[in-house]
Amino acid sequence: MRHVLLFVLAGATGGGCRVPSPPAPVVDAGAPEEAAADTAAPAPDDKYEWQTPTADRTALLRSRSVGGRCYLACTQGEARLWEGTGPCLVEKSDRRFVGPGCERTVAFIAAPQRGRPWSQTELMRVLRREALDYVVPGVALLPEEALKTSSSWLQGCYAQPGQPPRYSASGTAVEYDMVNGESGTVELIPPPPPPEPVAAPVPLKTKKAKKPKKRN
Repeated sequence: MRHVLLFVLAGATGGGCRVPSPPAPVVDAGAPEEAAADTAAPAPDDKYEWQTPTADRTALLRSRSVGGRCYLACTQGEARLWEGTGPCLVEKSDRRFVGPGCERTVAFIAAPQRGRPWSQTELMRVLRREALDYVVPGVALLPEEALKTSSSWLQGCYAQPGQPPRYSASGTAVEYDMVNGESGTVELIPPPPPPEPVAAPVPLKTKKAKKPKKRN
């Protein structure tokens, strides 16, 4: 029994990335859409069912698949900050980091599937609430040759040496190191929307003065 326990612990610590464990889920009354998700029979292995706290652990983002889409809800204590349904974009196996108010979520795909062109291989997805903000392909971060001898493009993941992705000291960004020695940062606070363009004033049309008719 001791050998089995050691094997399980080794498997838990050796693979993936070390990320903070989320707190217990916040129980509240729930919206009708979430109530339907809670009463529906969950799939045997719902890869889109997960929960992740913010860096300061004051808010919790939860995800669950419902009818081929994913319902996301951000709660703070007993208060619901927002909720929405969109395409399923973040799996429980991804390394997830949630910004203040759950306004932005960064999901690292630490061990992407091979076989697709490197320009089409997604290494990171960034959400703005329940919607996709942008995707980062492999070609934008590091050369594909860097993964020939490693299972992950991130340090600290899947037995790769180094420090795994982590929140910045302020909790408003994610810092990560890649296996090729380069580092990066992703902001967890989305930029404000651009100001709406102001319509240019329409010039008033003036009537030209009529020339006096010539008299014979």
